[in-house]
Amino acid sequence: MKKNLNPNNIFQRFKGLFSIGLSDALAAGISSLFWIYMATIIGPESYGELFYLFAIGNIAISISLLGSKSTLMVYVPKNIKLESTLFLIVIIFSLITTLIVFLIYSNYEIGLYIFGGVIFGLGGTELLAKKLYTNSFVLLMIQKSLMVVLSIGLYYYIGLPGVILGIGFSFLPYLLIVIKEFKTTQINFSLLKPRFIFISGAFGQNLLANLSSQVDKLFIAPMLGFILLGNYQLSLQFIAVFQLLPFIIMKFILPHDASGNPNRNLKIISILTSICLTGLIILVAPLVIPILFEGFTHVVELIQILSLSLIPLSVSTIYTSQLLGAEKSKTVIIGSIISFVTSILGIIILGNIFGIIGITVSYVLAMSVLCVFFLIIDLKKINFN
Repeated sequence: MKKNLNPNNIFQRFKGLFSIGLSDALAAGISSLFWIYMATIIGPESYGELFYLFAIGNIAISISLLGSKSTLMVYVPKNIKLESTLFLIVIIFSLITTLIVFLIYSNYEIGLYIFGGVIFGLGGTELLAKKLYTNSFVLLMIQKSLMVVLSIGLYYYIGLPGVILGIGFSFLPYLLIVIKEFKTTQINFSLLKPRFIFISGAFGQNLLANLSSQVDKLFIAPMLGFILLGNYQLSLQFIAVFQLLPFIIMKFILPHDASGNPNRNLKIISILTSICLTGLIILVAPLVIPILFEGFTHVVELIQILSLSLIPLSVSTIYTSQLLGAEKSKTVIIGSIISFVTSILGIIILGNIFGIIGITVSYVLAMSVLCVFFLIIDLKKINFN
């Protein structure tokens, strides 16, 4: 017993979690400070316009990735060498997607952002799947540093397009990881065939999850304008810092779930921490936010509502990791469809009735419905696969 409670043993057991947590916490800190700074200098309207374009780019990135992030996280720990094959297909799709977006919007900045985001997704996930946490940390810090320097510098030089270009360029160091995998693993399409159902499910789940997080921006801009979208996005940016915990835990536990190590105590701690954070945000937001963002008049109440999503999000990410680790992607995609439909209906119905508050409530509602779905599946032991 004493050996198990030794701090060195605890550190070694959760060394990967500490590495991921430190990496993501610092990355989130840099990103948050960056976007807070940008919000103060460009104002709500330009802030909303910028994230409207990012929503388009992020949906295109999710389509281009073809579920490769979840696929890598599950199969790389099992020593199934499908990286080069998957990378090749994804890169081809990303080039096609980038071309389509450019033809529709005539915006080369978003094209670079899409291609860079795909490379970032592939390279970053590969490092985590192989549990190369130190390498992941170093490269992520390089990317965030480049993002800040390039985006701010290019913004003062060419305006809002410079922010998008700066972020797109900051992703490109991850090309080194992608190129290395092409050199070390062979292209073998036969590896994908028996896993096509899982990959398809992972693609559907990732795409629906991304759509759920981006489609609200595509509705808000034409319905309510860029100013309210700017307020809404800044609120999401604030909550994203606190959403780090469940996402960090998922990055750590998914390869372990795939290997048969459930880490139950860690999952319980994650849920309890999310409950405490929700209460803290509701109490502190009215005291701090108005001081920081005078021009963003709706942010306090939006943040308080969005904080209620932390608890169902924490539960849902745990179940998602557990199901994907067991290669039960069909259950995950069904849950994502239900959540996505809930989000769309909430935006249309509640958004038209209550405006930006209704759309914010629909975000929390979609998260909660997904959480309830997973709980029912677990209690009833339903297996869609």
